[in-house]
Amino acid sequence: MIPADAHRRERFDLNDGDFESTGGLTYRHDIQGLRAVGALLVALFHIREAGVSGGVDVFFVVAGFLLASSAMRKIDQDPTYRGSFFDVWARFISRTGVEAAFVLLAACLMLPFVVSPVSWPVELGDLAASAIYTENVRLMDRQGDYLARGQGATLVLHFWAVSLIAQVYFLWPLLVRLSGWIGRRLRLERGQSLHWLVLGLSLVSFGWSVVGTLQDPDEAYFMLSTRFWEFGVGAMVATARMGQRAGARPRQADAFSWLSLLLVLSCGLLVGQRFNFPSAVALWPVLGAALLILFGHEGRRTNASAWLAAPRVSRLGSYSFGFYLWHWPIYIAVYNSAGHMPSWGQTAAIMAFAAVAAVLSYRGRLWLAARLHGRALPVTVLACLVGFGLATHAADRLLNQPQNHPILADSALVTGPYQGITPGPFGAKSDLPVAYDQPCRTKQKEAVLRPCTYGAEDGAITIAIVGGSHSLQWLPALRAVAQDHGWRIVVLAKSACMFADPSDLALFRDENPTCAQWNRDAMGYLADLRPDLVLTVATRRILAPQDDHKTAPVIGEQVPQGYVDYFTNLTAQGLRVLAIRDNPWMQFDVPACLFAARIAVQASCAKPRAQVLFDEQIAAAIAAFPAGVTYVDFTEHFCDETTCPATRDGRLLYRDHNHIAASYARILAPQMVNAITQALAPIPR
Repeated sequence: MIPADAHRRERFDLNDGDFESTGGLTYRHDIQGLRAVGALLVALFHIREAGVSGGVDVFFVVAGFLLASSAMRKIDQDPTYRGSFFDVWARFISRTGVEAAFVLLAACLMLPFVVSPVSWPVELGDLAASAIYTENVRLMDRQGDYLARGQGATLVLHFWAVSLIAQVYFLWPLLVRLSGWIGRRLRLERGQSLHWLVLGLSLVSFGWSVVGTLQDPDEAYFMLSTRFWEFGVGAMVATARMGQRAGARPRQADAFSWLSLLLVLSCGLLVGQRFNFPSAVALWPVLGAALLILFGHEGRRTNASAWLAAPRVSRLGSYSFGFYLWHWPIYIAVYNSAGHMPSWGQTAAIMAFAAVAAVLSYRGRLWLAARLHGRALPVTVLACLVGFGLATHAADRLLNQPQNHPILADSALVTGPYQGITPGPFGAKSDLPVAYDQPCRTKQKEAVLRPCTYGAEDGAITIAIVGGSHSLQWLPALRAVAQDHGWRIVVLAKSACMFADPSDLALFRDENPTCAQWNRDAMGYLADLRPDLVLTVATRRILAPQDDHKTAPVIGEQVPQGYVDYFTNLTAQGLRVLAIRDNPWMQFDVPACLFAARIAVQASCAKPRAQVLFDEQIAAAIAAFPAGVTYVDFTEHFCDETTCPATRDGRLLYRDHNHIAASYARILAPQMVNAITQALAPIPR
């Protein structure tokens, strides 16, 4: 049985940032209501795929406020208070760890049913990172990994925010101790030194947020350094001892309270889809939350806090953390089964299921807390989380090495029409050219050349593969026959960068500036190397503008002028060029389609040829290629006259939505030999 007063005690434990306010209140019911609003906003905008809601930013402000309020109260009680790592972390683990463990375990149990086996390694890695509060770091790495950019959202991706909060909790005792050292040196009161320290760090973090978001918004979104200032704003409200109303007149305080609530509610609609976060735009929800803490007064009916502090709204705040944790995996399960954004009816059902799960996990936490007292609860929960993280990490490592485990390498777990396809679900994503495992591929954010050599080192013929991933994907075909033919293969590759003249502004307008620099350096390298043949891509897909769901269907095919200019440049130097037509872009994750989740309805994984190939659009440009350029089209090995399938003769053709599987490229080695022989033949005069 749960003690009758357990819920009341839990509410105060969850809000360990109580403070003496000008209104005479020591407990902020309205902050619980604000938490509920933030959680509902996050869930609604997530499920409706409507962009950033600002709700997570509200959580960060509240977390900073409660941390600092607790520290200020303890400093008042004991001016020598230095901050206890165990106390701070024990409170955090006790509050959040149990419910987090419930959700992580449920996600692990859901995995075989709602997620394609292709994504299990990524899912397990995210589960492991979430269990030890490092999911934001993992996502930073994944966003910067070109190979991972096409992977869908995982069941616990939303744990990035929980990880950030945990990292701030870990750092907080250090800041309290550092503020004490600063206070002694500068002869400041402990509260003052903590306030100025947080202010200084927040200013640095805010500047980093603005610059980092401009340079790399994907990475900046998850970084502690670009998000700390949001916690800092909440903390400074407490360290400055501003309390409720901040000394404002009642009418002014009421007006500011409604303005602050309006800022929180309107963030997603007005700025969440238009700007990259966090940057300065995060001031919108951050100031909204901070102003509400400052000017909210739940004792006056004309104040917004009176609505937020209403018993039913405030009570929802107790379940807000669990609601945030549960809504995402339930949404992903529904999305994976339907294959599209949920309807409004499904949205309501998802939120209802998340609410029920949140109540149950909350009560489960109370039940466990009633039986494990003192240090037993946080130590037990932390041990379970770490053990879960180690177990899922081990499983992740196992599935990421399917070549060492034959039962994983084939389609042993696959049922239906695609059983027996090779490589199987655990080997599909790793079916890559060998260059991806070696330090010879220039990454997206760098321009330095990283050439690699394969085949016969002293070969009589040198073939240079130049360009991005769509050029590099033909390396397996060349390596399969290079030694026998005496070919030396030199690879010059850069992720997400085509081999083209940077003067083609239509092509390079939206490209990373390092791509242009890499191209200039690559052309100079080829002029010095003087290979017998340069192998690259001849065509490029034309994509429609992205819609609200970040999809961009193929609407055409072209030979960019930048390609032709470089072909002309190379042939003018006496170099030969083998220009390969780009393979069909399937526009969906092919392995995930083939090896679908059990709850998903098996859809066709083929594409009509007319939707991915546009012969007439490129005919004139190809006919005008300069002498010395050999154009080759391998389309017949991917499509027939009407259809482009995902498999052929039991072989998987693609490793994602547009890249060829390395194992299939090797099968096309004889066709590649014929193309190279043709390209190296004397030019008719």
